[in-house]
Amino acid sequence: MPFGTLMDRFVEDIPPKGLVMCHPGIPDEELRALDPVVDQRRVEYDWLGGHGLPSLLAKQNLRLSRFFE
Repeated sequence: MPFGTLMDRFVEDIPPKGLVMCHPGIPDEELRALDPVVDQRRVEYDWLGGHGLPSLLAKQNLRLSRFFE
């Protein structure tokens, strides 16, 4: 399932002050040796850095915030 579709599902029923967490990253050999799902990290990184996140936030009327807010 495409990551954008998963994110849509993750935020559909998010409660007030809810949290969605993911683990974006740029794979390298060190990370690949430590993490069996390293390729998914790149998918998340690319989606979050592209047009997907701003579109999702606008569609769901959400905003990014720091964890301690």
